[in-house]
Amino acid sequence: MGTRLDLEEALSFAAEGNVKATIEMQPLLAINSVFERMKRGKVNGRIVLDIGLNKGREERDGTARHAEREAVLG
Repeated sequence: MGTRLDLEEALSFAAEGNVKATIEMQPLLAINSVFERMKRGKVNGRIVLDIGLNKGREERDGTARHAEREAVLG
């Protein structure tokens, strides 16, 4: 625990951009291996599961999926 001054200093430090999050992007298809790594304590920082990209399918039919996204997103 800290004082209100400690909290204020910590928030200022973060607001200045001096705090960086450690993240790793993984496709949703990797969820099982992500959970295994978490159980073994082998995750450094946070893992973000990207539900928008499905790398295995993207590699097989990437041009078709890209065209679909472009049509939806404009």
